[in-house]
Amino acid sequence: MEKQVYDIVSMRFWDWLAIIMLLLVLITVAVIVKSKQKGKEDFFLAGRSMNIMLVLCSMFAGLFSTITFVSVPGEAYQHGLMFFTINIGMIFFIPLAIWLFLRFFFLTETFTAYEYLERRYNLPVRLTGAFFYVLVRLFYAGIVFYSGSKVFESLLGWHPLVTILGIGFFTIIYTATGGMKAIIINDTIQCFIIIIGIIAIFSKLISLSDTSVFQIYNYARDNGHTFGGLLKAEFYQLRFYDRYNFWLFMYSVITIPLVSLSADQSIVQKLLSSKGYGGAKKAVFLNSIISIPIVGMLWFVGIALFYYYNNIKTIDTSVITSDKILGYFINTELPTPLPGLITAALLAALMSTIDSTVNCIANVSYIDGFVRLGFNKKKYFKREMLVCRSISILAGITSVIIAVFLHLGGKGIVSSIYEISALWTGLWGVLFVAFFLGVLVPRVAGMPILIGLIVGGITSLVLPFFLYYNIPVENRICFSWVTVPGCIVALILALVLSYFWPNKKNLDNLTLWTLKKKVTKKSSVCEMSRTGQ
Repeated sequence: MEKQVYDIVSMRFWDWLAIIMLLLVLITVAVIVKSKQKGKEDFFLAGRSMNIMLVLCSMFAGLFSTITFVSVPGEAYQHGLMFFTINIGMIFFIPLAIWLFLRFFFLTETFTAYEYLERRYNLPVRLTGAFFYVLVRLFYAGIVFYSGSKVFESLLGWHPLVTILGIGFFTIIYTATGGMKAIIINDTIQCFIIIIGIIAIFSKLISLSDTSVFQIYNYARDNGHTFGGLLKAEFYQLRFYDRYNFWLFMYSVITIPLVSLSADQSIVQKLLSSKGYGGAKKAVFLNSIISIPIVGMLWFVGIALFYYYNNIKTIDTSVITSDKILGYFINTELPTPLPGLITAALLAALMSTIDSTVNCIANVSYIDGFVRLGFNKKKYFKREMLVCRSISILAGITSVIIAVFLHLGGKGIVSSIYEISALWTGLWGVLFVAFFLGVLVPRVAGMPILIGLIVGGITSLVLPFFLYYNIPVENRICFSWVTVPGCIVALILALVLSYFWPNKKNLDNLTLWTLKKKVTKKSSVCEMSRTGQ
């Protein structure tokens, strides 16, 4: 097999024009929106006035980061479509997540998910939940910046620091300028760019392969790259060393929707920016349904690449690894201005992830921290919008600094970037326990859940070093299981300690068993009617 060279994209005039036009549109939207902002509700929640379709598009864009755009085709190319079953399976648990959690965020004038934790438990639990969120999301934003910089380095030849600092500070500027309304509008624009990019790659692959979608799928099926694993008995066995099995599938499809609609402020905040509870529910349902064919197309790109480079062209797989396969195809097969369009889509995927993350971190820091603790009553704390924007800028700069440190940390970080990300996601499960017990178990009180959160959080951060990183690669269990013990510790501690410190506060409208009011479908906040009336 002849060795081929992995060249970077040669950007031409029309390619650069596509990128420049995207950046100009994003900053223009931010400047226009800024002139209409009057307070924190406009800045963080877009005045609770966003159309359902815009919220839907923003949620969809938030599913994509540059990592997703590249890693999903790489996963399908290397291993097939089995992980796509998670995207399909989650649809069946979305109604459960809505029924359990979403209404509680609309029963009062809520800005953050963690306000519920104070109403249900106490202030320390709210502050702990907010701290967990800020910690996880700051590090996540840094990882997205860093990983995106590695993608653009291999694709365009950009130095990682150029991407981190350049794109980072541009995203910070328009996020701090326009707030959530600009973010949702820009996410909608970015959503369509991402979809156009996927369609462009998909169509070109079909054209170059000179075959049908069905033939590509049949070839992938015959080579173990589709869903054949579902028919194997070993798929249903509980084995902690398997890369993927039925039990990991069930764990993922249940926990991802439940965590997203409870503990993740990045999702909750966009839903709170809609015009009402009914619109928020529709946005969640439509997003889960519409994302299937679009994300499915991205997965299919992977098996189309598998077909193309096994039947039409041959490549040296020691040079072109699965993570580089999409970039290689863009470099060698797409004519101008498609590389520029794809680059714009990748930039859109990167920025749509970062902008909402930075805004939500600022929202949680301001509402759950500064305002709740009374700092906004100080004499020097009168200019609310200036403070909100300053916190957004600080959150963005912190994530950029984290990305720079990751870059300067050495080459070894590249092979473990997903593992490092997964290390911090264990805190999501621990935080989810507080919401889960909050709505389902009235007996659980503030002190037991606080102890559970702290001990469970420490467990989630420390245990991976003993169960994963210090274990030889061939002896490691699947990392998805390493994050589970922290959740179990938090759950058991909270339940056991509640027998010694049972809840004594009034829980009206704070649990499923004590609901006395309901949110009307058209209400945004506080417009409630008696159940049964």
